[in-house]
Amino acid sequence: MFNQDIFFWNSLNDPRLNNVAFTIRTVLEDSLRKMDSMPNKNPRIIRWELGSSWLQHLQKKDSPTSDNGKGDKIKADKEPAVKGLGKHFEQLRKIKKKECNIECSGSEKEESNNNCSPTNGMPKSDRIVVDETIKGADISKLMSEDAFFRLKSLGAGLHEKSLEELTEMAHNFYDDTALPKLVSDFASLELSPVDGRTMTDFMHTRGLNMSSLGRVLELAEKLPHIQSICIHEMVIRSFKHIIRAVIAAVDDMQNMSAAIAKTLNILLGSPRLENGADTDAHVEHNLRLKWVESFLSKRFSWKLKDEFAHL
Repeated sequence: MFNQDIFFWNSLNDPRLNNVAFTIRTVLEDSLRKMDSMPNKNPRIIRWELGSSWLQHLQKKDSPTSDNGKGDKIKADKEPAVKGLGKHFEQLRKIKKKECNIECSGSEKEESNNNCSPTNGMPKSDRIVVDETIKGADISKLMSEDAFFRLKSLGAGLHEKSLEELTEMAHNFYDDTALPKLVSDFASLELSPVDGRTMTDFMHTRGLNMSSLGRVLELAEKLPHIQSICIHEMVIRSFKHIIRAVIAAVDDMQNMSAAIAKTLNILLGSPRLENGADTDAHVEHNLRLKWVESFLSKRFSWKLKDEFAHL
């Protein structure tokens, strides 16, 4: 029969396992020192999906309210909803359709086979006006003529803004509108994530970065199931970084399986009390907890309390 006690003591005396444990502790300690020197704020990254969501918000905000509310409601009900992503979230198709309608309207008197290019079918004088408008805007230096024309034809006034103004407006929309709207949809059950994967899909579809999970956790104060998903996802993502760092630090491939097993044991296991003495397991447990707290604070701007013990 298999004797667990003999296997346990033989494992303790195995020099290969001792080397693996030393490597893991070294990785955690070095990473912890690097994180302590890092700034608290992460560089803000704007996903392209955020532009689509932001543009839809601006167009909805600027559009005049129709007196015939019932007609608008019937029209909205006929719009197809994207399964699992909430209602009215087919922005890219709608925006593309609107672009084609606007750009092709000026060329109806020309040949019927014109495509939706911003200059095809337009008189030469109109093309010159477009060129002059492009030269007068700072943002035009970073965009092609076709892209700038499409931006202008959307009617949101974004083509008149500088790059700094657009960046500030996007950040304000992200913080003041996009994140609260996501939590609001969670509360209304229009969106209902069941795990970290669906939470990631919902956030990425709206152009939200996973580094905002801490903010989502704060906004979802009355949604404990959303808070639980956010905490689990943040902790799992922190564990992923540890495992990747350990794998990169292993020199001998023969020790790879032992390193992964030992890392998972440190991350997922709990030390047993042995006469109140500080064993290696307790040292590793405290180092793990300190590393996770630092990582969540730096990456997600959220401070871990006593939630880790209940995961």
